[in-house]
Amino acid sequence: MINTNKIKGRMAELNLTQKDLAKAMGLSPSTISQKITGARPVTLDEAEAFASVLKIENEQFSDFFSQNKLRSAKIDSSERQVRKMKKVNIEITINKNFKEAAKKAKQKAKR
Repeated sequence: MINTNKIKGRMAELNLTQKDLAKAMGLSPSTISQKITGARPVTLDEAEAFASVLKIENEQFSDFFSQNKLRSAKIDSSERQVRKMKKVNIEITINKNFKEAAKKAKQKAKR
């Protein structure tokens, strides 16, 4: 979880807008806004990118980010990727089986 007030304070100190932050992190301004306000979770990688752009030192990291929430967001993201991969593998298997069945049916029809 992100500490909205700390992030906005650091952005003000560095004269950065959400648009500047979005460009530096390779995300859309609306995504940055949602992450800063807590509407969307922040992954550990994203928190590290925020820290880099906002020049947050390692010893200050926990003041800006709750590490327990970051870990769970990263796990959720990983679980979604696994589900996607399983779905793709199932689709490939179905397509492969369909092609094999169609090939056998063609061969049977020729006989």
